[in-house]
This record gives sequence, C-alpha cells and structure tokens, in this order.
Amino acid sequence: MQYGEIIKSAWRITWRYKNLWWLGLFAGAGGTSANFNSNYNSSNFSPSGGTSEPFPTDALAEFGDFVARFWPFIVAGVLLLLMIWLVFLILQVAATGGLITQVDAAERGAPKVSALTGWGDGFHRFWPLAILGFLVALPTLVVLLLVSLALFAVVAVPLYAGGQPSWAGLIGVLAIFVLLVIVLIPVNLVLGVLGTIGQRGIMLAGQGPWESLLDAWRMVRTRFKDVALTWLILLGIAIGFGIAMAIVILVLVGVIVVVFLGMGLAVPRATPVLIGLGVVVGLVLAVIFSVISAAYATFHSAAWTLFWRRATGRQPAAPPYPAAQPSGWPAPQAPYGPQPAAPYGPPMAPMPMPQPPRASQVPPDVPPPPVPPAPPVAPEPPVAPQAPEPPDAPSGDTEEEPPR
Repeated sequence: MQYGEIIKSAWRITWRYKNLWWLGLFAGAGGTSANFNSNYNSSNFSPSGGTSEPFPTDALAEFGDFVARFWPFIVAGVLLLLMIWLVFLILQVAATGGLITQVDAAERGAPKVSALTGWGDGFHRFWPLAILGFLVALPTLVVLLLVSLALFAVVAVPLYAGGQPSWAGLIGVLAIFVLLVIVLIPVNLVLGVLGTIGQRGIMLAGQGPWESLLDAWRMVRTRFKDVALTWLILLGIAIGFGIAMAIVILVLVGVIVVVFLGMGLAVPRATPVLIGLGVVVGLVLAVIFSVISAAYATFHSAAWTLFWRRATGRQPAAPPYPAAQPSGWPAPQAPYGPQPAAPYGPPMAPMPMPQPPRASQVPPDVPPPPVPPAPPVAPEPPVAPQAPEPPDAPSGDTEEEPPR
C-alpha cells in the first residue's frame, strides 16, 4: 500500500475539482461530539455518605413553573431546532455519498465530475447510508437512553412522589455514565472506521448496510496494518490541520480585538459603527474558514475512497476516454484535420479453425431410403398423315416456250 501516493492523489483531486467542495461543506458539517463537565466539591459531602446540603428542590420547582408558563414556545423552539438538525442530517448523508462517487469518477478519469451528479448519487443511496449510520451510532444511542432513564428514576420519580432526590443516586448514575463513555471511546473509534469503509461499499459496490458493515469488518481483520496506518496518517493530518486553524483563528481574533478596542478608545462615538464592522468581519472570516474546512473534508473523504479502491483491487487503469481537461484550458485540436473515427468496438478474437470430427463422433453410414418409381407416362396420340396437295391445272394463257 503506497500511502504517499494516496495522499498525493487525494490532494490532487481536491485541488483540481473545487466544485466538490460544496459536497465537502455539507459532508463535513455533521458529526457527534460530547462534552462532559462535572464540578465536584468535597465539602458538600460528609464522610458518612450523607449530604450537608439538601437537594435544590426550589430550583426544580422554579424550572417547572417556567416550563408550565412558556411550554408552547419551548415546544416550538425544540421542534424548530429538530427540523433544522434533520435537514442538515439529510444533506450530510447525501453529500457524503455523492463525494465518494465523484472522487471515484475522478480517479477513473471520467469526463465529467460535478457536485450536482454527486447530489443525485447521494440521494439515490440515501436509505442504505442512513441505516449504516444508525447501526454505527447504535451503541451511543443505547447508552444515552439508559442514562436518561436512570436520571429520570433518580430525580423525577422522587419529586413526583413528594420526596427529595438522593445525591448518592445522582452521583452513582453520573459515575456509571462516565465509565460507559470511557468504554465507548474505543468502540466508537472502531465503529467509525467500519462506517467509513462501509460507506464506500454501499456507494461503489452496491452493497446493503449490513453487508457493507460485515465486508468492512473483514477488511479490517485481513488488512489491519493498512487500515491502521491509513487511520493514523489521516489522524496526524487532522491534528496538524486543527492546530494550524486554531493558531490562525487566535491570531486573527487577537489582532481584530486589539484594533477595534484601540479604535473604540480613540473614537468613543464610533462604537456602534465598530460593532457593525466587527459583525461583518466575523461573517467574512466564518465564510473563509468554512471554505477551508470544506476543502479539508473533501481531501479526507478522497483519501479514504482511494484507500478503499487500492484495498479492493480497483487500481486506476487507462480510461477508455480522455480525462477531463481543467477548467479554462483549451481542448486539444487535431494538427491537420479531424481525427479518424474510432472503431465500432474492440477487435474481435480470431475464430477457431473447425476440427475434423473424431472417429467415435462420426455416425455410421446409413443407406439412403429407396426412391419410389416414377409413374408411367401416357403415349402421345398418333398424328394423322396430311393429304397430298393436288397438282396445279394447266392454264390456257400460258404459251409453250419454243425450243432453242
């Protein structure tokens, strides 16, 4: 496995076909992240396991009153956020599939590589990709559901019964949650690699969700070294990219803040103008960094697609048609006229010479069937003899010729 060639080809495709960045923008926009923050103060707990402070039921009661007063707005806001999340999820799944097919087409030298075609390919295979994503995320969803039920049993049930929730029960649930998260980290890493490889099986090999997941597992087992090295190389590139982006963002934000603060202190009346200008600059920077992130997402997907092609034996061969010219370059012209027409098809193999049949295959001589006798021909009727013509009568007008 030539890892350097894979990285170079992925970058070449990313830079040459910039229209695929539209797919990379949506394909890289999704993802799952979890931030767990816990604040613990040992002074709130006694050595005997009890608590020195009661559970904040007043805060829960105020929260319940707030929900009771503004529940229509809360429900509308939750539904709106859910719809926005669902739209972006659909676009992410379709863009991921389309980016895979178009990178494969570019590697094969297809004459047309476009984001529009990629959107069509992604929506065509939307449900297999969505089911595969659900299978990959299933362990995380199960853990979240179990922890939610445990929190409901520890907090909501005692409040509904008129009692107070137990700090010990709440801390126990949180401790179990942290342990499950620690277990989920390696599980999600493996499932993430399986899902990435399985997406290529769905889009490029026509596999189903479960079949692609099993095929990805077989590839990981049989080619563990190649998969692990590719993952590590891309992880290193991702870390370097993230550090570079963080440094650039911090420097730009620092410079902008210093400049704007200096201008605000120098001209106090220009504060509203500076605020509006800051918003505009922030939007411009957001667009620039979104374009850079889209290019990186395209490169990352291209690298995995090229790895899948090499691992499955789909090496780039000489295409039957010329590769697409970069935009802006003139098409090559014939030097002295039109090129000769292409043949109608590939040359046919010579037909084999007929071989004489073997002695065992020659059928025995069979006498021909007897020919029936011809029917007798009726004799022709005799022809009647013609009567002799009478001699001509002598005429009186004739004169005898005198003798000489």
